[in-house]
Amino acid sequence: MLNKYFIIIFLFIIFILFKLFINREHFTEQKNKKKLDRPWVNLYDNNGNILNVALLSRPFYKNNDEEIYNKSIKDKFNILGISSYQEFPNQPYNPSDGYNDTTNKYNYKKWINMGKGWLHCFRNPDDYLPKNMKRELISESDFIDCQIHKENKDVKKKYDFLYICHRDNLKDCSKTEWVAYNKNLELAEKCISILCKKKKLKGLLVGREGCKIKGCTSLNIDTTKKLDYYDLVKKYDECKIIFIPNVHDASPRVLCESLAHNLRCLVNTKLVGGWKYVNEETGEFFNDENDFEEKLDKILNNYDSYSPRNYFVKNYGIKNAGKKLKDFIYSIFGDKIDIPKEKVEYVTPEFSKKGWVSCN
Repeated sequence: MLNKYFIIIFLFIIFILFKLFINREHFTEQKNKKKLDRPWVNLYDNNGNILNVALLSRPFYKNNDEEIYNKSIKDKFNILGISSYQEFPNQPYNPSDGYNDTTNKYNYKKWINMGKGWLHCFRNPDDYLPKNMKRELISESDFIDCQIHKENKDVKKKYDFLYICHRDNLKDCSKTEWVAYNKNLELAEKCISILCKKKKLKGLLVGREGCKIKGCTSLNIDTTKKLDYYDLVKKYDECKIIFIPNVHDASPRVLCESLAHNLRCLVNTKLVGGWKYVNEETGEFFNDENDFEEKLDKILNNYDSYSPRNYFVKNYGIKNAGKKLKDFIYSIFGDKIDIPKEKVEYVTPEFSKKGWVSCN
């Protein structure tokens, strides 16, 4: 009888040691997986583990990107593409990127051939991706955290509209500066003139401090420098409408952050990515300065009929987008992924969202 107890205790100890060994191996493996820098994006499971899947978010742009790919990515990660930079994988249109047909020719096939599938933001994906490539309509902006981004109803609305156009070059107020081109400052100024001069509305322009805005004065426009992340989060609640004149932009995060704060959106219909968030619950599309006022009036006259946060929380966010991403990566890589599918609830890009709790 005593021997039987000794055997049970012995087996229990062996089991505990085995579990400790497995956990140690897992911890060591996770420790060896480092956080990747752009153009690469890590994927995390719902327990905070880094998966052996990496997303290519844009063309290589740093001197050592090729070396990092060959040494640290190529044979260690399963690779997917994600459209997080203008029209990528197509050639970016922004002149400041410097692509041309002679000295800096764009290599489309190189980027497409790196991945086994693609996460995209396009209305017409066949114009950007090979028809036989596995693809899914998923953007990084789908994963905006509605626990961080939520409306504070105690904050008084100070601004009728918000336009965000940070500058990489603080000395350059031109429309051809990289961010200004990306955020379509040329069209923005035409529309802002309508907002200020004709409609007499009050606006906040983030990132344009020190730059003149045609048609507006300090009486109806406040400008700021580039704001830190959490300072910008606070500003959302002071505004009613997010104004997005952008075209060459792969699903701007500020659009989804604004929706999560319950801002109505007024969005350029030509926007490359992010169009999927605009509907009768969130806001309106406009084509250019000619129909801008009409679409603006529609929002102002029916302001209470929109419910942007409700729409975003129901359709996007950490778990909704995370389950969709999980299904896609396992459909492509299966057991090549180092954590079995049945142990994963959802997957997130760039940031760990361990044990995330859904929003109301």
